[in-house]
Amino acid sequence: MERMAMACETLLTAAERLGGYAAIEWCPFELKSTLRLWGPAGDDFALMQRLKREFDPGGLLNPGRLFGKI
Repeated sequence: MERMAMACETLLTAAERLGGYAAIEWCPFELKSTLRLWGPAGDDFALMQRLKREFDPGGLLNPGRLFGKI
């Protein structure tokens, strides 16, 4: 598990350093709360929040999943 966590962090960091983005699509449940699963939020984050509120006003679909915020 520790090696997997290190590999995920290395992947996200390398993508950011190269000016790109990465996301961890799947990992064991035990690791989800300890890992950074998404790269940094971009300039369009406010727009994504607005769209989420518009299409899911009750916050029922995947609450808190994206960046742990949307």
